[in-house]
Amino acid sequence: MTMISARLALFRWVCPLIARKDGNTNDMCSGCGCPVWRFREQPADPDAMRAAMLITGEKGLNHKIAARLVADEPERFGHAVGDERLGWCGLGGKPEVAS
Repeated sequence: MTMISARLALFRWVCPLIARKDGNTNDMCSGCGCPVWRFREQPADPDAMRAAMLITGEKGLNHKIAARLVADEPERFGHAVGDERLGWCGLGGKPEVAS
């Protein structure tokens, strides 16, 4: 299992959990609309934090408001949001991270 965007999973993966009215149990993945879909954690972004600290006026290690700003408005700082974020189907377990 690899990580892909939830939007791309809609077209690539077949889900064994979806039962259609015609009795066929295999249908396409519903991505982040599925309760077993898992998103990858967003990595810390020093550039986004610096930009947020300029906005909030915080300095040094006291940057709680800036961290909340980046978390609440990820698209403002160039982070993927919604179904563009990377994730995986939780049925297959967490994928290995390549080193």
